[in-house]
Amino acid sequence: MNENSFKFKQNVLFQYSHALGYFVRLIDIVLVFISAGLSYKFLYHTNYLITAQLAETPETQYFIAAIVGSLVIAFTFPIFRIYRAWRGSSLLDEIAIITMALLVSYIMMLLIVMLMDTNVLFSRVWFLGWFIINWLLIIIVHSGFRFILRWMRYKGANLKNIVIVGAGNLGESIANNLQESLWTGLKIQAFFDDNDSLKNQNFHGIEVVGCVNDVHAYVNTHNIDQVWIALPLRAEKKVKELLLNLKDSSVDLRMVPDIFGLHLLNHSITEVAGMPVLNLSTTPMIGIHRVIKAVEDIVFSLIILFLISPIMLLIAILIKFESPKDPVFFKQKRYGMRGDEICVLKFRTMTVADNDSRYIKQATKNDDRITRLGAFLRKSSLDEIPQFFNVLRGTMSIVGPRPHAVAHNEMYRNLISGYMQRHIVRPGITGWAQVNGWRGETDTLDKMKNRVEYDLYYIENWSLWFDIKIILITVVKGFFNKNAY
Repeated sequence: MNENSFKFKQNVLFQYSHALGYFVRLIDIVLVFISAGLSYKFLYHTNYLITAQLAETPETQYFIAAIVGSLVIAFTFPIFRIYRAWRGSSLLDEIAIITMALLVSYIMMLLIVMLMDTNVLFSRVWFLGWFIINWLLIIIVHSGFRFILRWMRYKGANLKNIVIVGAGNLGESIANNLQESLWTGLKIQAFFDDNDSLKNQNFHGIEVVGCVNDVHAYVNTHNIDQVWIALPLRAEKKVKELLLNLKDSSVDLRMVPDIFGLHLLNHSITEVAGMPVLNLSTTPMIGIHRVIKAVEDIVFSLIILFLISPIMLLIAILIKFESPKDPVFFKQKRYGMRGDEICVLKFRTMTVADNDSRYIKQATKNDDRITRLGAFLRKSSLDEIPQFFNVLRGTMSIVGPRPHAVAHNEMYRNLISGYMQRHIVRPGITGWAQVNGWRGETDTLDKMKNRVEYDLYYIENWSLWFDIKIILITVVKGFFNKNAY
């Protein structure tokens, strides 16, 4: 590919990027009508699925419903930032956001129908089919666009030329990560650093071509799209000079703060009262993530409680049968989100006298406090299932760090660095530590350290699909565990 052809491809994609965005929005609206029609035709031509509502409701009403659906999706999808640039984000993250946006859209459609106070009845089977087909079509289309753009980047189109200011450890780390992620479409052209000993040296095949003061001239003569600043925090004066020199340039400026030596949790950039703020350690459950997590907890809890209600009733009967005078449930004090005390509900598995929350002794192998039925419930984790009511109350989540006894929290917070960071999210019924074997008795400090390490990894890497993965692993292998006593 010659240079002119390469530049042509880049310019065409850049000039028409906004048009492509609007084209995708139009496609999504068209898919609403297509999926509604496919669901209707499928039910109409499948006799055993025909319902009275489908037969009695005029076809035009379903078309009107599709119009309403398209307007709702045109409103909600931008709120969920579906049409933002997904360069650098995973496909699973995009699918998760699309799924949540679509769920919210269809819930809004149901509310609109209810508030309209109309006598028109729509088939529930048709509505469910509409949602499923629409979800599949949108995922296919958006995935297709993603893979087309990724392929074009590999072929040299839709690339962004960048330079890195700072050839130290941070700059090298940035270069290494970007070169291993070619699908991001970011091509590094040069390094700049004021260390004379680094000039003309190559790092990862990229040359240090000059000092920081040379960046401005290089940007103007080499078709550079972005400047990435990778200078240490102490180089504030140098950063200000660079920003001043590039003031008359249209190049995008990005600064990667030199914070990788710090032990941070879920760090990010945000804006508060018009001021840029660097979050060094914060909960991931803010904004749309908080909504996603709440919907996930409520929907999954209601479904699970509906499915396991017969099992819960049987367990309650068996507990009463084993000890008629003792309660079925008991409450334990635990630390919840932000370290607030909460009451966690469980099936009783021990003798009543020893279930006082003031005791911090963990259950051990062959513990004589545990009842015969309680031993099975603890081994199978069935004693935990009443905690789905805690989830519905908003004090717990289905997935998250397991809550520990208050006394244990006070002890380990002084022994394990970062221990209390587990509480920047709601505690969970199951968690990443538990499905990896770190559950049950923690008779050594190292065992608790490992559990905390997995909990913090979960918080740092949280996503809807990560939660679903943990739930599926729990279902497959997480009920019975050799470490649970």
